[in-house]
Amino acid sequence: MTQISGKDTINRLSEAGQRKRVSLSGTLKAVTIPPEDGRGAFRALLDDGSGQIDLVWLGRKNVPGIVPGITLHVAGLVSVYDEVNALLNPEYDIVATPRE
Repeated sequence: MTQISGKDTINRLSEAGQRKRVSLSGTLKAVTIPPEDGRGAFRALLDDGSGQIDLVWLGRKNVPGIVPGITLHVAGLVSVYDEVNALLNPEYDIVATPRE
């Protein structure tokens, strides 16, 4: 993953706002799969301990390895999608998977 860095990059959701660059690590709390008709996007809810943000992969029905409980590092620009703050098509690295 290419790290988004620089003095303007924010590392905690509690400090982020729209149109801010973020580089975050957290746990996925939920995943939403789009309906079979192909409309919508694959979504996941990331919690970094200071807040939550939607991760949205537009036009995708799934993203391999993205399941609830994993620890993920993401980077991108905070945007608005479906009236909530989100990272659209974020860069990501899976840091850890849940124990079975």
